[in-house]
Amino acid sequence: MVTYISKANADKYRILFEKASQALKDNTPDYLQDTVGEDFLIGSLNEYFGYLEDLVKLSDDDDTNRFFVRLPLDEDFFVIDANSRTVTVPNSSFGRYGVGVQGDEMAEVVYFTIDRYFDSMDLANDNMNIIIQWEAKDANRQTIRGISRNFGKDIESVPGKIIFGWPISSELTKVPGSVRFAVRFYQLSEANAEDPEEERTLVYSLATLPADVVINATLDYDLINKAVEEIDHGKVITSRIKNVGIYDPSVPVPGDPIVTTALQVMTPEGYKDKLIVDLIEHAADEDGVTLGVSAKPADIGIIGYNWKKYGYDNSTGNYSAAGVDCAGARLEYVKVKSDEDILEDQDYYKEVTNGYQLIDRTVSEISKDDDIFYVDNDVTTLYKKMSILPVETVGEYGVEV
Repeated sequence: MVTYISKANADKYRILFEKASQALKDNTPDYLQDTVGEDFLIGSLNEYFGYLEDLVKLSDDDDTNRFFVRLPLDEDFFVIDANSRTVTVPNSSFGRYGVGVQGDEMAEVVYFTIDRYFDSMDLANDNMNIIIQWEAKDANRQTIRGISRNFGKDIESVPGKIIFGWPISSELTKVPGSVRFAVRFYQLSEANAEDPEEERTLVYSLATLPADVVINATLDYDLINKAVEEIDHGKVITSRIKNVGIYDPSVPVPGDPIVTTALQVMTPEGYKDKLIVDLIEHAADEDGVTLGVSAKPADIGIIGYNWKKYGYDNSTGNYSAAGVDCAGARLEYVKVKSDEDILEDQDYYKEVTNGYQLIDRTVSEISKDDDIFYVDNDVTTLYKKMSILPVETVGEYGVEV
């Protein structure tokens, strides 16, 4: 499926870009030290693909970080119902058009979703294996069988769910037609440290019923004949991503941003709405004041804030027309006031272990009851991401977003 950003999926990509930006800030390669700063933020697919090689290095040998390669984000899932053990193939996409064409080699990765907890088992635990067992026909119409390892294991995007991929490889696209498959979760006994040769036993297994997908016909290619074996395609996919994109500044920039919080005076009690702040009235404040503003992209993109000071001219009694750039601005997460309305056009964040995470409005409902905020029925504190500028000198200040 083609990877592109639209108004319908923009929020999902903004969350992905923020996660990717934070991952690169937390694990900045030496050669990116001059690029990835505190305010670093990937803001477009063009940039994302430019950094994708660096992102996949973070996910090598780490199944849970491979969601950086799960594109596009709005592709239909194969839905596993653990109760009935059925797999529903999305008819509007893969059911109608199939999962690939004869001769494909990992051109498509289809993704499954399943409830994370089944009875007393966490299907996402570190010892759990996930495989896709499949059957297809060879050129002589003889049945061939194979086993594919899952690609990635995303347990963050949708709470309580596991998302994992199945790379459609040339082992099962040799001949057009139907491919039957089933998914199995299984766990083996612990290895015997004293006797590594001792056979491990099966201690848990959960399998789905079979389902069918289609490989479509094309021109008759002479595909390479490979022996059937269990293959982990994950490393193949991540290792092949080399120089997949270079940031091109000539690519059209996204639409104008939406200012969601106008210029405000920040105080210890919170922030006070004020469109224009004239520091003459605050000249007596010993510690100066702090200004703040926030915005969001109209579609998808980087938000930049350029603060300026307009000096006061005593001879004319007016502020200068040309502003001077201000230093010292920073991004800060400001707690939402308890009496604030939760607006549809604004971004809100929640505090997580490694910082703050944008709340995905496409899957989360934010509501308020008696000044208490709820996200997916969980009580939480909401924050806005704001550009903050401490000022201590008299003048008129403005910000370009």
